[in-house]
Amino acid sequence: SGMLMNPVPKIHAVGVCDTPDYFYDIMVSIAEEMGFCNIPEGYKSLKDLFQSHVRVYQGKGKGYAVSTKEELEYVSQFSRQTGIILDPVYTGKALYHFVTNVMQENEE
Repeated sequence: SGMLMNPVPKIHAVGVCDTPDYFYDIMVSIAEEMGFCNIPEGYKSLKDLFQSHVRVYQGKGKGYAVSTKEELEYVSQFSRQTGIILDPVYTGKALYHFVTNVMQENEE
């Protein structure tokens, strides 16, 4: 038909409570519970499919409710600049790691 197919966009996520591998396993579990069992051609497993299209970044940091100086400074600065208050345990950590990892690696 002459139309160009857009590639599937890469999805970026930041996990702040466990490892990226844990989140890939959860995605597989949810997909299987929903009945998504057909692995598309070109993929070895559902996990391979998800890892090909979703990049999970490690944002756990030092641990639950333990933030680095940089994380706390970012959350404080963000709140002052936007008027939006983020909790430093999950939301603030996730945004900090999103900006410092995802945005810097994927400038497009």
